[in-house]
Amino acid sequence: MTVAQIRKDAKKQKIDELRAYIKSLSKEDRQELASQYGYTSIDGHTYSHFNQCMIGYQTMGKIDGILAGFNQWKRAGRIVRKGQKGILIWIPSVKKSDNSNPDEIRFYTCSIFDISQTDEMTN
Repeated sequence: MTVAQIRKDAKKQKIDELRAYIKSLSKEDRQELASQYGYTSIDGHTYSHFNQCMIGYQTMGKIDGILAGFNQWKRAGRIVRKGQKGILIWIPSVKKSDNSNPDEIRFYTCSIFDISQTDEMTN
């Protein structure tokens, strides 16, 4: 097993443990915890209570709180600094199915970055 694979496995395990912990909290506890953060995306929407908790636990609340994906920052005229580590959140994806079965919602992880991890693009 390579070093890269060991790191990937360790990161996956950490995120799985964090997800399980947040999932074990009651809805009210998640809402209370999320209310301490108030993280928003670059387009102004507030992240779900679950993702608020995910972000808060990964950053220990030490970020500015405006977040976006790599390409979203690029479209906004900012670039993520080299070497910055993404903050993982859960994103829903609907898997289309045939007419006999309802659509299935799956979640996958996506990396986002805080504005403090970016710089303005220069021409």
